Amino acid sequence: MLVAHRRHLELLRHAPKAAEAFEVAHAVVVSWWAQQWPEEKQWPRRARQMAPPGADPDWWRLLARDTVIYPETVALASVLTGERTRQRLLDDTSGHVPHTLGYAPELVTELARVTRRPWPCERIASTSAGPLLLWAQHCVRSPTDAAAADRLWTLHMAHRPRPIARELQACRDAAHKLEKENNAVSHKAGAAVHAFR
Repeated sequence: MLVAHRRHLELLRHAPKAAEAFEVAHAVVVSWWAQQWPEEKQWPRRARQMAPPGADPDWWRLLARDTVIYPETVALASVLTGERTRQRLLDDTSGHVPHTLGYAPELVTELARVTRRPWPCERIASTSAGPLLLWAQHCVRSPTDAAAADRLWTLHMAHRPRPIARELQACRDAAHKLEKENNAVSHKAGAAVHAFR
């Protein structure tokens, strides 16, 4: 976390669009987090290490999300702000707008390298929607137009991560609904037993 924080501060000092890139990177990594890929071992381990004793795992997973994914978010933001990244993307796609990230193998390989995970290549490459693909498409469409380059950092509402407070509320609502259903079933079962007697 400390290494990621130092890297983040360095990025903010030297990359003009670092804050915007971090927002896009955060949306991308949250979308990966939501997948709960079985190969992903680092995030669950980090979450467990940070959890207070007796913490509900589901609630803690929501509360700790942004902290747990912070190193990967910073790493991705570093990649997105790199000029070499954009040039590689243009070379990979030959200037054609990619329909999946499979058309940008250098980008996918770089993401696997900076996140220190060899396995996401295939999963990320098959992505045909989401904030990372949209970023890549904008990058190809506006390689030199400075005004159009601002679109690189535009996040559509559909790609913005839900705030943790809303996630917690949804989790609480689901738990209350389940509790009501269980109580209703128990009440019906009790009534049936009483009627049978």
